[in-house]
Amino acid sequence: MKTQKLLNGFRGAGAVDRNALAKILVKLGQLGCEVPMIKEIDINPLMICKGKPVAVDALIVLSEQEII
Repeated sequence: MKTQKLLNGFRGAGAVDRNALAKILVKLGQLGCEVPMIKEIDINPLMICKGKPVAVDALIVLSEQEII
């Protein structure tokens, strides 16, 4: 897989901490499920710094009304 190569290290960078990346993805999913007013979550870019994922910029768009 192409993604596998990137996660294992690319162009001299070390491997990505997959546990940290998984925790971020799970927490984002939980946030989306627990806060019904969230319409969109955008993290761009999510960069890797010394093997750790770092959200450089993020945007959360809320709906005007709570979605049930």
